[in-house]
Amino acid sequence: MLLNRIKSVCRKTFFSAFLLLSGCVSIPTGTTLNKPDPLQQSIQRNLWIGSVKITDENVVNKLAVQDSLRGNIKNYFSQVAYFSSVNTLPGNLNGNDVQFNFQFSKYNQTRSVHPAYFPLAIGTLTFYIWFGGPIYVDSSDISGVLSCQDAVGNQLFQVSSNIHDEHNVNIWSTEYSLPSGINARTSLMQDLLTQAIGKFNDKKINNTQ
Repeated sequence: MLLNRIKSVCRKTFFSAFLLLSGCVSIPTGTTLNKPDPLQQSIQRNLWIGSVKITDENVVNKLAVQDSLRGNIKNYFSQVAYFSSVNTLPGNLNGNDVQFNFQFSKYNQTRSVHPAYFPLAIGTLTFYIWFGGPIYVDSSDISGVLSCQDAVGNQLFQVSSNIHDEHNVNIWSTEYSLPSGINARTSLMQDLLTQAIGKFNDKKINNTQ
């Protein structure tokens, strides 16, 4: 039974790697984000999540991806617990409410075969695989801009971030079956949030009504 299991996994691994080399595997576009730790500070403002646009031409099913990402961004900012409340438009902004709009010019995720995989997997009779040798290289390139507006549509500030993440994947990795890119997306969102908090800590912006 164990021997058959090993043979089955090896066949699937070699086959999937061959498909990647031939360019036959498409990588689904992910939108999930890791759950953030709540912040120790907060602000007396309600946040509204407005538009989420992806201008990267390589993204397929763009409308569905944008809609899913918008929901996950809303959940992320709710879990951060920095704002009094977090909502999604449409809705009515009042008083000190702010609106966040997002635009992503790069939203790429690729998977390629690690250069050492084939020679070492064959040369070691697949021991390379079972001892955690890298099989794939997963890469994420994301560029995003966060624009903040007040309740009447005046832009308060704009911040941007670029994240490039590249890591090896072996047979024991949680992303072995399907790359997610979740860490890169979360890093980008965390960076945008950190910069936004810095802007809100500016007295000039924080006193804007």
